[in-house]
Amino acid sequence: MSTRIISFFSDLRPGLTERLYRYPDQQGRPPLSGAHTNEAPLYYLLTTFAPVDEILYLRTRQVREDQVDCGREGSLTAEEYLQKRVARFCQDRELPQPQMTPRDYDPANPNMEQALRALLTDIQPRDRIYLDVTGGPRNVSFLMLLLTRALSYKNCSVEQVVYSSIVNGQNAVVELANVPQLFDIINGLHEFTSFGSADTLVRVLAQDPAPQVQDLIRDLQAFTEAIRLCRADLDLLEQMLADLNRDLDRCGALQGSHPLLSALLPVFRQELGFGDRKLTITGLVRWCAQNRMIQQAMTIYNEHLAHAMIQGETPYLLVSPDARELLSREPFYAKSQREVTDSDCFQSFSYHLVGELERWALSNGNAPFPKLAGAERRQALQRALSQPETRVALMVEAAADPVEGQAVPPALPCLPADSQALVHLLRALFQSPGQRRTREGSLSYLAQQDQLDLALPVLQKDWKKDSQMADVLERLADPGHNGDRLRRILLTPLSAAPYRQVVLDLLDRRKLRLRPGASVAVFVRLALDNQYVNLMRNQINHALGDSSNRGKMHALNRLGYHANLGRLTTQELASFFLESVGRLEHLGREVKAASGAPLPQPPESPSPQVTEDLLRQLQEKANAKML
Repeated sequence: MSTRIISFFSDLRPGLTERLYRYPDQQGRPPLSGAHTNEAPLYYLLTTFAPVDEILYLRTRQVREDQVDCGREGSLTAEEYLQKRVARFCQDRELPQPQMTPRDYDPANPNMEQALRALLTDIQPRDRIYLDVTGGPRNVSFLMLLLTRALSYKNCSVEQVVYSSIVNGQNAVVELANVPQLFDIINGLHEFTSFGSADTLVRVLAQDPAPQVQDLIRDLQAFTEAIRLCRADLDLLEQMLADLNRDLDRCGALQGSHPLLSALLPVFRQELGFGDRKLTITGLVRWCAQNRMIQQAMTIYNEHLAHAMIQGETPYLLVSPDARELLSREPFYAKSQREVTDSDCFQSFSYHLVGELERWALSNGNAPFPKLAGAERRQALQRALSQPETRVALMVEAAADPVEGQAVPPALPCLPADSQALVHLLRALFQSPGQRRTREGSLSYLAQQDQLDLALPVLQKDWKKDSQMADVLERLADPGHNGDRLRRILLTPLSAAPYRQVVLDLLDRRKLRLRPGASVAVFVRLALDNQYVNLMRNQINHALGDSSNRGKMHALNRLGYHANLGRLTTQELASFFLESVGRLEHLGREVKAASGAPLPQPPESPSPQVTEDLLRQLQEKANAKML
C-alpha cells in the first residue's frame, strides 16, 4: 500500500520564476512559497501527508521540451524546474524524497483512455491517493473525474483534493475537504440500488454520530443481509422495508449536515423502482428482477404472491372456512396433520388449475394464452374487446384487401375508441406495400400462434411505422396454423372466453371467491405464474426429474410457458417477473376501482338440516323416475 500524489504539471512562463508567491500554512507551519502553479499544492501535500512515496504527474510536450529562462537556475523545462524545486523543498523540510514518475498527455487528443491507462498502470489496490487539480488544460477536470471513478473501482481511496487559488485577496491552498466522501456516497448509493450492497455506504457514514444516520446504516445492513441470503420471511421483509422508509424520511430532513445525501435520497428511491412511493414487497421483487437478482426475486415473489392474494391490503381471493376444511381432507394434508392455511388454499387451487386448463386447451385445440412474451399484449386485447359489440370478426374484415381505388370505410362508430384504433391499424398493416394479402391469407396470417394480439402494442405505445408491426408479426409467425382456427377460437369476445367458466367452476368447487372487480383472466395468469415459480424453485433444488414436475411443466408449456427452464436466460426470467408483478398491480387497481361493490360471501357448505320442502322435492323426483 503506497501513498501517491497525482498532478498535472502546467507550462512555465518566462519571468515567472522571478516572482515567488507566499501561501500561509493553515496549520501554523512555515508559509509555503512557489513560482510555478503546481508548487504550493505539491508542497502542501508533501508536508501534510508525509511520507509520500510517489508523485505521478501528467506532462504535455511543452512541459517536457520547452526551455525557459529560470534566472539563477539557468534554462530549464517546466518539468526539470519542478523536479529540482520539489527535491530542494523535501531536503529543506527533512521530508523523504518521493519518486517522480511522468506520464505523457496530448491535449489535442480528446480520447482520454490512453492517459487514464497510463495513470492507472502502477497504482495498486488500497493505495492512498491525493489529487492536485491546479494545473492542466480545461478538459483535465473531466480526466480527474474519470480517474476518481476508476480509482474507486481499483479499491483505492482518494484521501484529499487540493488546488491553489486566491481567496479573499490572499494566496491559498484550498482543500476540497469532502469531495472523496461525496464520491463515495454517490458510488455507495449506486452500489446499493444496483446490487443491494450497503458496504460502501456503511463505510462512508459509519463515523457520523447522527442517530438518524446510524439507524439508516443499521437498516441498510439488514437489507443487504436479507437480499444476499434470499430471506423469504414476509414479516421480516415488511418490517425491514418499514424501517428503511422511516430512515429515508428522517435522513431526508438532514439538510444541514448531509445536503447531498438528503438531495439524493429521492433519486435513491427512484432507482429502487419506487419513485416517490414507499418501499413495498412488490416493488422489491421488481427491483430484484430489474437488477438480474433472479433467485432473490423468485424467493420473495413465491412467498409474497399468495399473501398478496389473500391477506394483502386489498385481498383478491376470499377463502371460506369450508375451503380449509375441504383441503385438510386431501391425502397430503391429512397425512401431514398440519394446519391448513389460506395460502395453502391458493397454492392448491393454482396446482389444480393447471390440469383443468390443460384439459380445456386439449379439448378446444388451443391454449388459452399466447406465449409468455405476449402476456401484456393479451391483456390489452382483452381490454379492447371487453365490450359485447366488439367481435374479432370486425378485425378479420379489416385485414382483408380493399377493392383497388375504393376508400377504406371508417370503423363502426359503435366500437370503443381502442377497438377503432385496432381496426385502423390492421387496415394500414395489410394494405402497406409488400404486405397485400388475400382474405384467406390475412386470416391465416392473423391466426398464426394465436398472436392476433401482437397488433395491440399500438394501444399502449406510439408505433412510428406500420412496417414495424409487420416485422413483429413476420418474426413470430408459425405457418402451421390456419384461418379456421382463428374463427373457431376467437370469434367470441374474450370477456366471455370458454376457459372463464372452467376457472369459475373450479373456484366454486374449492369454496373460493374472487373479490368484485378482479379480472378472471389476470387472476388465472397469476395462479399459473405461481406454479411456474414453484417449478423454478424445484429446479434450483435439482428436483425437475420428478415425474409430477415433468407433467406440470408439460401442462404449463401447453398453456404458453417456456418448457425448458434450464435454458432460460436471466433476461427472460427477469421479464417474466416484471410482467407478473405488473399483473399483480393491475389486479390491485381493478379491485380498488370496484371497492365500493359489496363483497361476495364465501361459499358455504349445504346445511345438514333437512326441511319438509326438501323432502317433498326429493319424493316428487323419485315418483317421476318410477313412472
